[in-house]
Amino acid sequence: MPSWTNITAADLLEVRAAKLVEALASKALGSDQVDPTPATISKVVDELRMAIAFSGRYVLNADTATIPSSLKDLAVQRVIRLMKGRLLMALTETEREDERTWQKRIEQLIAGKWAVETPVTPASTSPAQAPSGAQVISSTPRQCNRSSMSGL
Repeated sequence: MPSWTNITAADLLEVRAAKLVEALASKALGSDQVDPTPATISKVVDELRMAIAFSGRYVLNADTATIPSSLKDLAVQRVIRLMKGRLLMALTETEREDERTWQKRIEQLIAGKWAVETPVTPASTSPAQAPSGAQVISSTPRQCNRSSMSGL
């Protein structure tokens, strides 16, 4: 298995029943709407890649559609939860716990506290903006103030 991998619609079928995945992809679509699966996958991949890039500790893969293999199952579950939310389907207790795990993992990635695999083809630049600081300017004390001007 490669160190970084793509998420496909077929991956969703590995974690959920085909009938559910098909319903999530095709139900409640307007006449002009298309299957929301690719856009949802892209959203999850982007969220994960930005969290990894933000830490500044890890290098992303050059292929912008890939994520670390160790995070694939977590990401696929996230896609399912987002698609269920689109249809206003309630999450199970297990899915709610998975969402809490997702949020914790994103926080750990941003803080650089969760290691990810090194990509075979590293990206040359990071999409995350480097954090910057503010310069503090010291000022001189005021010459005229209430106490120095008392009696005038």
